[in-house]
Amino acid sequence: MVNSNMKVETRFSNELPSLIATALCLVSLRFFILKSINKSSTVPPLPPGTTSYPIVGSLPEMLRKKPVFQWIHNVMKQLNTEIVCIKLGRVNVITVSSPELSIEFLKKHDSVIASRPYVSSARLVSNGYLSPSLSPSGNQWTKMRRVLVSEMLTNDVFRRLHAKRLEEADHLEDGVQRKVFDLDGNKKMITDAIKNVRKYHDQAIEKRMEMWKLGLKSEDNDILVKWTMAEMINQPDILAKACEELDRVIGKNRLVQESDLSKLNYVKACLKESFRIHPVGTRIWDEPLRFKPERHIVDEVSNVSLVDHDLRILSFSTGRQGCPTLELGSTTTTMLLARLIQGFSWKQPLDTSTIDLAESKHDLSLAN
Repeated sequence: MVNSNMKVETRFSNELPSLIATALCLVSLRFFILKSINKSSTVPPLPPGTTSYPIVGSLPEMLRKKPVFQWIHNVMKQLNTEIVCIKLGRVNVITVSSPELSIEFLKKHDSVIASRPYVSSARLVSNGYLSPSLSPSGNQWTKMRRVLVSEMLTNDVFRRLHAKRLEEADHLEDGVQRKVFDLDGNKKMITDAIKNVRKYHDQAIEKRMEMWKLGLKSEDNDILVKWTMAEMINQPDILAKACEELDRVIGKNRLVQESDLSKLNYVKACLKESFRIHPVGTRIWDEPLRFKPERHIVDEVSNVSLVDHDLRILSFSTGRQGCPTLELGSTTTTMLLARLIQGFSWKQPLDTSTIDLAESKHDLSLAN
């Protein structure tokens, strides 16, 4: 009798871990099922997306099919949608391509999605989130943004820097002239000599200067003006209208100044049109593939702005995390284009009738 009881107790002791494990599995399974049911009943489904692999998501496909923005455009075209979900690891990236959806994200629900995520790369680049452009929303971001706007981006600072911006505009014309007329290469010889003298020149600045001299710029900051000039050269009638406006407003005895920009509606319309050109779809604009600055001029009185409040064009970002230097960027870019049109006569290259407007496969610049 004793041996029988001992066998039962031993058998029960051996099976106890299995029973506990089975019970835990059943409880866990029930928990996940209930969670899945609750989640599916409360959370809307994600937008359509690309092929996603375990752990990495669509990251391999994105890295393989560069440039990324063209790959995203192609995905939207294939799925026939204006909103797409791209899974990068554990993160879902939602991309939209219509004004209506952009307004939903960037205006109506801006307070919900305007924040930046807490990621190591952003923290390291911003030295511990000391930059408002990369910092998550909150009290610290509000303080930094307030200091930036009130101390660095005031109208008084904008006026005080007027002379420097004018100096840069003058340098632009001088630089173009020197580049065209430096036929014997004196500039290169002088530059090489100065380089030998400046042994203690800052290494980072020296490297960037060398990249620019070789045409290997890491950033193409004047890309918008390049596109605009290329489109206008291909359509001499548009270029002639811009020249006529400059001659009428400015005259031929002085250079354009910042105080003149508010009167140069056609020049600004040409610039704004280069934001819009080469669209993904054709639903938003009439004659979308045609460079047509007139579409941005409502009447002879209204001032043309580079900002589109209907978000058909997203030039300087918008919302709480939008670019705070809108006025500076608009002024500088318009001044650059106006000076180039006013200061030089532009024609197609001698070996071709038109400039090839094919886009680069690597970025947003011209392919050639």
